[in-house]
Amino acid sequence: MAIATTATPSAENLMLGAGVVYFDRKDASGNKTGERHLGNCTDFTVNTTIEKVEKFSSMQSAKRLYKSTIKTIKATGKITLDEYDVENLSLALLGETGVITQASATVTAETFTAHLGRWTKLANRNIASSGIVVKDAADVTVPASNYEVDLVTGRIKIISTNTASIVEGEACKIAYTSAAETYPKIVGAATGKIEGLVRFIGDPTSGPKYELEAWNCSVQPEAEIGLISDDFKNFVLDLEIQDDSIAHPDDPMYRLIKLT
Repeated sequence: MAIATTATPSAENLMLGAGVVYFDRKDASGNKTGERHLGNCTDFTVNTTIEKVEKFSSMQSAKRLYKSTIKTIKATGKITLDEYDVENLSLALLGETGVITQASATVTAETFTAHLGRWTKLANRNIASSGIVVKDAADVTVPASNYEVDLVTGRIKIISTNTASIVEGEACKIAYTSAAETYPKIVGAATGKIEGLVRFIGDPTSGPKYELEAWNCSVQPEAEIGLISDDFKNFVLDLEIQDDSIAHPDDPMYRLIKLT
């Protein structure tokens, strides 16, 4: 059954848009990995830009336009994402996703260099709050009031005014236990190319409902990624829609399908 269209002029054609954006990122071999929901996106746009060749007349002083023709056509888009998901951030950072796997451990004497009033990273994260023992270079146990431990990231700081008389650069030891954990990670700036399919399925507050399919998009970040702010942050991905005539000869760039 054909979808009914609303002839112009009609207020039913006015757009107050909303909808969902999906991205099917190709792997290193160019294979699709499945369409992933990008979460809440506050803006999604497509744009067509052209480059023209113009010839101006040399037969009169006004040098009026003699001929104008389109030289190139370029289709682009923008997605503004709200959700700081690992997969989303990997797109914005031209990165690859992975994991850091930490096994549980019982550490009896890990050596670290004391930097007074500053943090030193230990070998493990996710440290248990009980059972921590710190010893100075003379192998004397240091009172707990002389140091702080960041249990989550696995760091230690010797207090500048410590009563144990630990000096800057002193080789100390720490004993602790740490739990097994798996941390998702992004390897930033790891790839020079991110490509895949972009699909938008509209659910407008007002106006016609469209689905957009862009088969072969190159994705790159538009600007910086904000990690400190006074309000909810977002970030923008720029899309360059590339020709896909071999797989889609009838719709080589992209298509908009009117659903309702």
